[in-house]
Amino acid sequence: MNNNNNNNKSPFDILGVNRFSTQKEIRRRYLDLCKKHHPDVSTNKTIDFREITVAYELLTNSKKNNNTTGVNWEQVQKTSINTRTWTRNSYFLGFGLTAIMILYLTSGKAPPQALLPHERTRFDFTAKEEEERQQKRDNNDTTTAPWQSAGMTFREWRKK
Repeated sequence: MNNNNNNNKSPFDILGVNRFSTQKEIRRRYLDLCKKHHPDVSTNKTIDFREITVAYELLTNSKKNNNTTGVNWEQVQKTSINTRTWTRNSYFLGFGLTAIMILYLTSGKAPPQALLPHERTRFDFTAKEEEERQQKRDNNDTTTAPWQSAGMTFREWRKK
């Protein structure tokens, strides 16, 4: 992470491409370097991944704007994101949410059933109405089907 040496390097030198390379070649080289030097993959501390990213951004923007100025690496290091910290924090958050869900689901409590407005009115009974409904259910003999009590088959009963 020598900033003094990197200040003298051009984005072309950092990515290892020449000044007349195409956008496709620059992108291919950038992706190759990402695979080798990404902080989640490589433990090599001699090459700063942020430098590669900034060089790529400069080259892709410079091809559009014709601007190939130097890079202020101090500014880049102040504003860049530490990917290892974000990755570690996202793992902790994911594991925490998973643990909470497992505890909630294994707590033995059934989640409250959400009813739609038309279902609420159908199930909002007083105790007296509920007893009346239960008595009606008890009085009706529901052990036999109506076509069986009439002594017919289902097809005959349906045609009737």
